[in-house]
Amino acid sequence: MSQIAKTRAQDFSYEWFDDKALRGYIRLGGTASQIVKRLLFWVNRDYKELNKEDWEHLRYEIAALAELGWTNPTFEDWSKAAESWLGEYFDPEKQACYLPYSENALEFLQIISSCIEQLANKSSADLGPISAVIRIYRQGKEKQPLPKFGEMIYERERITDKALYTTAKAIQHCGGLVEVCPECSLYFLLDRINQKYCSTTCSSRVTTRRSREKKKAEKLATQKKKRAKTKKSTGKKI
Repeated sequence: MSQIAKTRAQDFSYEWFDDKALRGYIRLGGTASQIVKRLLFWVNRDYKELNKEDWEHLRYEIAALAELGWTNPTFEDWSKAAESWLGEYFDPEKQACYLPYSENALEFLQIISSCIEQLANKSSADLGPISAVIRIYRQGKEKQPLPKFGEMIYERERITDKALYTTAKAIQHCGGLVEVCPECSLYFLLDRINQKYCSTTCSSRVTTRRSREKKKAEKLATQKKKRAKTKKSTGKKI
């Protein structure tokens, strides 16, 4: 965890993502940190308050994650897939079948939310269920080489399953940096090892509140001393 935080080349922020989620992905490159931060953006929102446009953006993002598969995404990977995303995936009349249904998007969001909650509680996280197809090899007339022990062939059929594989790779890389902001209770990804709050806004808010509380305490202490001094000068018992 500390090693990842120390070796990060640059800082990230939620403001880097524009309203068109996929275009933001393509523009930024799609590192593990950026993927996890974008997922936290959705987890921090109440899915009951998402509107139709929000669900559409989420469905496109799931399709983008599914397109990446097992690979460690680089800027070239995102750019190479950009043509198909912008040309086909964004045409609901021609290629609507490439997008998950809203109920599948909700299931995906619930799975990710559960995983992030486990990570924030410092426990091991479960990301699933992820479906897989087991192929049985039988020796016939034409002998086929048997798979090595422990080798499995994954047949990722649903788009949400494919997206979960990419998500698992990203979370495995930097999931240990997920924390909960003590001020606003939102999930965030550490940008530095000693970071405590999700943003400068929360940090400033805490600093301002503590300063006011300190001044208030000092004022009360001063008033108490003045009252004690007045009572003493009038001969009354304190």
